[in-house]
Amino acid sequence: MSLTDLAQVLQHASFLSAVLAGFSVTLFVTLLTISRKHRMVSYAAGTALVAAALLGISAISGVAGMVGAILDQESALGPGSESTIYGAFRWTNISFLMGMFVFFISLGLCGWVHSRRFGVVSSVISGLTIVALCYFLVAVMQAF
Repeated sequence: MSLTDLAQVLQHASFLSAVLAGFSVTLFVTLLTISRKHRMVSYAAGTALVAAALLGISAISGVAGMVGAILDQESALGPGSESTIYGAFRWTNISFLMGMFVFFISLGLCGWVHSRRFGVVSSVISGLTIVALCYFLVAVMQAF
């Protein structure tokens, strides 16, 4: 895997993480405005906040890896080296994967705030999405 390919993956993962972190923050703020008569509101808001933090870490580490690769290309060339881009790639992937898990869990919990039927549907859809996410992201992580 070339340095250019890793930088492209970091660029796209950082952008997607930043956008989804914004959605998570919006979801968190929206859930804070809902009355607290449902106990699921607190859980959904908490998971949305955790998802925003993890996706924010993913975006920041991706940008840091790209900047580090631009500034110090000699140390970023070998996969065996302790380079900036490979460390950032690991941090970006791990925090992106965990952030996406928590993001979809928060979306599943949001359905329970509305009603039981909608909660079951949103939980099933979120669960299936998490399974698909695991399948694709683990394959990507193993490719590098």
